[in-house]
Formats: sequence, structure tokens, C-alpha cells
Amino acid sequence: MGNDYYAHLIGKESDQLCKNITRLSGLAYDPEVYFNPEAAAFSAEEISHFHSATLKTAQKKKKQERIADYYEQIVKPKLESEKIRYEPGNHNQYVMRVGYMMAKKRYDRKEATQWAIRQFPEYDDVEQVFKSCYDNTTHPQKARAETGKIPYATVDEIKDFLDGHIKLRFNLITLRYEYLKETWRILQDRNLNTLWSNMSLTARVSKSDMINVIESDYSPPYNPFTDYLENLPPWQEGDKDYIAELAATVKMKGAPVMPFCEALRKWLVAMIAGWIDEGAVNNVILVFIGRQGAYKTTWFNYLLPPELKQYFYTKANARRMTKDDIIALSQYALICYEELDTMSPSELNQLKAVVTMQYTNERAAYGHYAEQRKHINTFCGTGNNPEF
Repeated sequence: MGNDYYAHLIGKESDQLCKNITRLSGLAYDPEVYFNPEAAAFSAEEISHFHSATLKTAQKKKKQERIADYYEQIVKPKLESEKIRYEPGNHNQYVMRVGYMMAKKRYDRKEATQWAIRQFPEYDDVEQVFKSCYDNTTHPQKARAETGKIPYATVDEIKDFLDGHIKLRFNLITLRYEYLKETWRILQDRNLNTLWSNMSLTARVSKSDMINVIESDYSPPYNPFTDYLENLPPWQEGDKDYIAELAATVKMKGAPVMPFCEALRKWLVAMIAGWIDEGAVNNVILVFIGRQGAYKTTWFNYLLPPELKQYFYTKANARRMTKDDIIALSQYALICYEELDTMSPSELNQLKAVVTMQYTNERAAYGHYAEQRKHINTFCGTGNNPEF
């Protein structure tokens, strides 16, 4: 029925073997179309020339897009982190910094200049500035680039990328690298993979090179204890005696408060000294003895301020001393041994040796070599039996 309709409409016989109307050829309409009986076919040379021109245009567009992506993802965040902005009175400095980064990245000067002229129309000297930047930039990997292979990102390029995308530091206590995202967090493999994949969008980068840069002096050292202490308000004569207030929270049976207050003061001072003084180790263990459920461990748990909370460690199995316990001497501020009264005399002797240890010499689980580190932690403990 469909065949008959179209056969009658255009005055042509239909193909009776084609019975599906949806498989008919589509008809297009263009009011400007015309038939030229004298038209000549394109030659192979003309087709090849047209193809080359089209390909060249596409390649040029792709180069411009790569330059634009590099600017948006690396150059612009890098300059923004340094408070360098494209604004009146600062056009020359901004364009010059962009030009040097484009030159170091080895983008074609002509392509980069054309992009910059469009990107910074308010500045008239873009071409001259970019010429100067390219003329004064050397490429140590030029010979490698001439082989036709895309060179790997340099150390400076990796640093530029990191500057614009993440803030890092090296924790001297945990020996872990940390990054800032609302709060400081431990840098995990997933974070490294994300950094590497993001930079790979605009450059050829070796993941091992990126890790080597991060695990170098690029990440500034950070000591959580000195940082906390140095940012406390200075103590003034006549200020409240906070240690006396703290001592008053401990209820003792048949003992005056003041001797305990002075003992607690000395113990706390020795604990702080152990954190920051290379030659100091707190050899005294503060032990609370009392019935179960008296919040002995809880009291110790709240002794450190919130900023240092992660450096408190509770050891439930006091009778077993492992390699990890030795490493913990240099990674925690305060270690609480529960049920000290269950330890045998030989185990107590081992604990006494550990308490007086000046340095540790162990290889961390993620380390390559054994490392001598200062013993910084202070011990405390709990128990039920006053004789142990």
C-alpha cells in the first residue's frame, strides 16, 4: 500500500521487493539547490588538498585547546596561589609569567602567542612579551624532544602543578605526608593517583617522578607538638593555675591533694620536655589504681588537647611488648598501659627498660631502612591492685 502511494505520487514504478516503508530512501528539500549539468568532478589532488587543510585546521584547534587547558588547570591556579592576578596595573607581570610557563612547557611559540592575544585583549604587548619569554627559556630536554617523543614533565612543571592543586606538609612525628582539605589529612594512594591522573590530562608525567617530588623538601616539615605550643597564648603572672584545677578532678583515697598536684605538675612538665627537648625523656609513669569503671583511662584519654588527640594511644594488652610498641615511642605523645598490675616481674623490667630508652632504632612498616628516632612519648597506666 505504501509502495503504491509513493509510485502514484512521483510517477515512478516502485520496487515490490521493498515492503518496509521505514527502509525507503529519505528525501531532502533545499530551496537553494540546483542542478548544474556542466559541473566537473573534484580531482584527487583537490580532494587531498581539502583533506590536508581540514586536518590542519583540526590540529590547530586541538593545539589551542591544549594550551587553554594547561592555562586553566595549572598556570592560572599557580599564579592565583601566589596572589598574581590579571588586573589593571599588573598586566605585564601576569602575561610574562604566563609566557615563561608556556615556554617551559614547550608549546609552539606561534600557537601560544595567538592564544594569548585572544586571552588577554586588554594588553597590547602580548606578542613582544611572549617572544622575550621564549627567547630566554632554555630546554634541557630539547634533544629528547627532537626524537619525536613527548618528553616527561620536568620537576619544575610538577611543582607548578602541585602548587596550584594541593597544599602538602611532612609530619615529623608520624613520618607521613599530609594534605589540606578543610582539615589536614594523611595523603593516601588514592590521593596520589588523583593528582597523577589530573596532571596527565595536560602533560606526560611519570607517577614515580611526582611521588619523588612530594617526598622531597618540596613538602615542608611540620612538628605538631612545637606548632601547638608555639601558638598558645603566653602565660602571664597571676593567670589561673590550670594544673591545680586538673589535679582537683582526681579523687584520691586517704591522700592530700597538694602532694599529688605537685607530682602531676612535674610529670606534665617532663612530658612536654620529652616532646621538644632532644636530650629529655620522661622516665616517670603516672599510674591510677582503683576499681573498674572509675574512668581512670578516660581521664588520661582527655589529657591531651583536641589538636593532639591523635597522639594518644591505649595499649590494652600490657603483657606483650612488640616491635610496633617500640616504634610507638617516637610516634605518640602519651601511651596508656591498661592493667599494669597483671604484668609479671620480668615484663615490668622490660617496660622499665623501654621507659628509659633514649632512642628507638626500628624500620617502620612503610620505611626502607631502620631509623634512629628520639623517644618522645610519656607513659601512664591503670590497674586495680595497688601492689604490682
